[in-house]
Amino acid sequence: MNQLSNLMNRADGLQDTDGQFVNSCSDAVNRPTPDRVRELVVAWAKLYPQFGTVAALNLVKCVHWPSGSPPQLPKELKVDVLLMGVQDDPIVGVDGVAQTAATVINANAASKRVMWQGIGHGASIYSSCAVPPLLGYLNDGKLPGTDTYCPA
Repeated sequence: MNQLSNLMNRADGLQDTDGQFVNSCSDAVNRPTPDRVRELVVAWAKLYPQFGTVAALNLVKCVHWPSGSPPQLPKELKVDVLLMGVQDDPIVGVDGVAQTAATVINANAASKRVMWQGIGHGASIYSSCAVPPLLGYLNDGKLPGTDTYCPA
């Protein structure tokens, strides 16, 4: 085998582990029924043509996993928060960053956004534009002066 095949096999072996299954299935408060999943396959395929069908079908994996209670929102945060996001994120959706920003504001902390205007999960992975504000925040804990929007 060549090096590329070895890397691909290694990466493939790191996916779909028990821990990833438990984490993804434990991350929902309410689960759709199998009939609802069928409806979502059709609806999401129209709403999200890039990944809607796959996202809906992935809900089947956790149909029988027990649901937990939602976590309590923080009443106070003592550190400002840099929010990293992607415009069309198949993992957290389009509202994930906005909902997190609202939680940060309600906990009396400041936040700035670094948004990559593409499709995927992980702004700093896909856009070199997102890296400088992230590194600055990690180095000194200070937020950039403005939100950052990185083109796809």
